Amino acid sequence: PSYRYSYRYGDLKYKQVGHAFEFSPLIFGWKVNIADSKFDIDPHIGIFLSVDYAGKQKGIELDGESYHDIPLGDISNYWRLDVGLRAGVGVWFDNRYNLDLSYQHGFMGPDDSFDIKCKAFMVRLGYAF
Repeated sequence: PSYRYSYRYGDLKYKQVGHAFEFSPLIFGWKVNIADSKFDIDPHIGIFLSVDYAGKQKGIELDGESYHDIPLGDISNYWRLDVGLRAGVGVWFDNRYNLDLSYQHGFMGPDDSFDIKCKAFMVRLGYAF
């Protein structure tokens, strides 16, 4: 997944874009049939680990004339890892088609200078082979 945010610090306005790899090593879920029909619901909860592998930060002075691009590896105090909780519910039809709604909340921000955390709402469509 990718993320994008912006913030102001002094006379600079920063924009940051990052791309991450996410891994969910432990997800607990269960399927519950709805009234003997072809529909099942699938509530689930677990943890995720996210690692930023690419991105950059752009700083723009408020006069609007000067700016600088910084790769993620050169940003001081930047933390590439995030760990958090993910919870959601999926709706299955005929044990093949899935619509999943999930929310994730990270515990670690990308920069320890600001209180910025990963919070995401996801909508996923799936097909089971």
